[in-house]
Amino acid sequence: MQRIQTLASDQPGDLQNLLSERLQQTQPLVNLLVVDLEPVDIPLCQSLRRRYPHLPILALGPPVSRDQLLQFQQLGLAAYVERYTPAATLWQWMQAILGGYSPWLQPAILTPRWRSELYTQGLAQIETALAQCQQWAQRPRPWLATQITRGRIRELHAARRLITWLWRPGAVLAPPPWRLPPLPSPVGND
Repeated sequence: MQRIQTLASDQPGDLQNLLSERLQQTQPLVNLLVVDLEPVDIPLCQSLRRRYPHLPILALGPPVSRDQLLQFQQLGLAAYVERYTPAATLWQWMQAILGGYSPWLQPAILTPRWRSELYTQGLAQIETALAQCQQWAQRPRPWLATQITRGRIRELHAARRLITWLWRPGAVLAPPPWRLPPLPSPVGND
């Protein structure tokens, strides 16, 4: 039977001490570390990788940019998954990582950097125009001018959806495999 244990702390130092104590108590039973973090917690990830090089680390966090995902990959994390990933999908990731599956795609498969930059710049321009139109919509204006502004806002929302559909950078993580590798047997139960 598989067991999941949770450790929580607001301070990275406290978390490392709790983890160290728990690993000393249950060293052969711990085979995956799942960490809930923010992009600013990179020093914590580096410290955990140095202290526990044998332990795969699955990081949960908010949506991040492609460059930040690549940074997490370079730190040696097993994967970085968005915090609000459905539990069933998260469980698939955990099983896949324990089975030796590496979800990181190779840089050659990734979307070219220029495409990512065009996407980011295009979204920034759309957001700027949208903010300006929403300010115009707040002002008292003649009926026709209000209707034109509302139409422009609808156009900008459609443009944002279209640019996201056409130009969004490719994933850095491969999807979890449909057929999961068998889980390794726990140490000492052979």
